[in-house]
Amino acid sequence: MVTLFDSNDSFAYPLPAISVDTSKAKILMDYVNKTRNPAANIHKSEAVFDPTAPVVASVSSRGPSLITGDILKPDLSAPGVEILAAWSMNASISDYEGDNRSANYNIISGTSSSCPHVTAVAAYVKSFHPNWSPAAIMSALITTASPMNPSYHPDAELAYGAGQANPIKARSPGLVYDAGASDYVRMLCNQGYITTIGLITGDNSTCPKDSNGSPRDLITLQSLSLIDSGSTLQVTVNPNVLSFTKLYQKQKFVVTVSGPPLSYYSNPSASIIWSDGKHDMRMDE
Repeated sequence: MVTLFDSNDSFAYPLPAISVDTSKAKILMDYVNKTRNPAANIHKSEAVFDPTAPVVASVSSRGPSLITGDILKPDLSAPGVEILAAWSMNASISDYEGDNRSANYNIISGTSSSCPHVTAVAAYVKSFHPNWSPAAIMSALITTASPMNPSYHPDAELAYGAGQANPIKARSPGLVYDAGASDYVRMLCNQGYITTIGLITGDNSTCPKDSNGSPRDLITLQSLSLIDSGSTLQVTVNPNVLSFTKLYQKQKFVVTVSGPPLSYYSNPSASIIWSDGKHDMRMDE
């Protein structure tokens, strides 16, 4: 079967078949047409190291968010290609009509494969910090994610977000960015939902008079920027040292990015890292 997808990706077909890309298909057809008794051998599968991994699949959705462009999307990445997972016995393993084969497990790809990984990491972090809010857990996952190689992703953070989820580091991030209901209300107000905020919240919430149509003031939700090498932009953090004297203490800081206008197609990116020598809390944009 000739496919436009990567020939290394696994698919279940209703008939015995192999998938090859168009270039390999031409080689095979030339061999078949020029050989009296064409033959092929099926060898044992081998595990091959891929030095480019992890890489976001080409079919994975990219950012930015069409609704809130000032907040980085996607948040982070997780394994989602060729995942061995539980499968309903009531569903065909190939999803083709007329294929009545069933199994308890199947190899599948997509967001429905990566989301369970992130859900499990969130539950794992919650087991260590049962009093943490969803926003705090999300912060732990994002600030401890393993960086991914931008040379394989021209769209950088708009492809992989903060990086690949790292369960071990996420359980002890050292610092979290929390948010509560009032923070989300303020963000919606700054998005311009000034007269309709009550319809969204379902209560008597109102917006401050100084709401300016931008979510940039929501520091606890904002993904902040450093700029990659070679950029003409300048980044400053004030204060550049945060001192904590007790657990759950809160601190504020301001990140300022300045420089000449960027072109429409530019995509500068890098990270701000808060470090105490043991924990590295990274923020990307």
